Amino acid sequence: MLFVVSTHSVLAEVKTNEIWDVDHLKVLATDHHYGIALTSSNGRDFITMVRESNLITTYHKSDPHSEFMYKKSGSFVCNGEYDDIHQIAYYDNGVYISNTGFNSVDYFSFDTLSAERFFLNGFQEDVNHVNSVYPCGSNLLMIMLNNRGTKQSEVALIKRNPRTGFEVVKQFPLPDKECHNVFLDGKVLVYNASKNGNLVFFNLYTGEEIRRISFPGYTKGLSVTREYYITGYSEIASRDNRRNSQGYLAIINRKTLDVESCINLSRSPFDHHIGNVNEVRCLSERDYGHSYLEIESINLKRIELGSNEIQI
Repeated sequence: MLFVVSTHSVLAEVKTNEIWDVDHLKVLATDHHYGIALTSSNGRDFITMVRESNLITTYHKSDPHSEFMYKKSGSFVCNGEYDDIHQIAYYDNGVYISNTGFNSVDYFSFDTLSAERFFLNGFQEDVNHVNSVYPCGSNLLMIMLNNRGTKQSEVALIKRNPRTGFEVVKQFPLPDKECHNVFLDGKVLVYNASKNGNLVFFNLYTGEEIRRISFPGYTKGLSVTREYYITGYSEIASRDNRRNSQGYLAIINRKTLDVESCINLSRSPFDHHIGNVNEVRCLSERDYGHSYLEIESINLKRIELGSNEIQI
């Protein structure tokens, strides 16, 4: 399988064989990277958005036999104010942005080169630490509110109307703090309870915890293929040392929820570790963890996860 992985140190393409050994690992760009959005369903194109510069860069797969399977094909600066950007996701010739420093989710249109912004809970500074955005239906988003460890993380379900803007339709707490990523697999809500090193599976409608898988580190990044969940995890490190921490990918069978393999990304030509894993996307087949617009309708009234959920 072929993945693109962003860390505190690099953006890299990673190819594994049938027994999950790394056959190929190439650095596409250095420095801190986070958000990766898939702009084509066949895996030929993806974009990144770099913090501080607000630079959107496009990568394209032109020659699979070249040294680098993906190469930069263009870049431009995204209009507007952005701070501490985390996850991004492509939708309808634009990109959703978790604009963490402004406590907002933004939609930047590539057609109009303009942005729409929605401040979560009315805050315009980093209060809820908005870190993940998952398009999961026609103009429907799941947003992860990390809440900076001050209280339980929350999931917000948001509808976006291109004419009237954003509207929160449901917001509910999770049983964990400092969470990242969110995915809906039918009735099963999947997220990373990062601080505890867990990948968690809950029945959204009964509140039942289905499985909690523990890893020896901080979990962040989630890719979902037809057969597998792929999550990143990294050794615990201070913020200053995350550039040189060890990073891993865990492969979990989507049907059995058993861990099939853990891939050490630091076994590479580097003279240092690959860094703290922030994001992983699958390029060799469809990645449902990026977006899943054909998802079945979510029954908001049946959501039982979170004993103190907020009905908006």
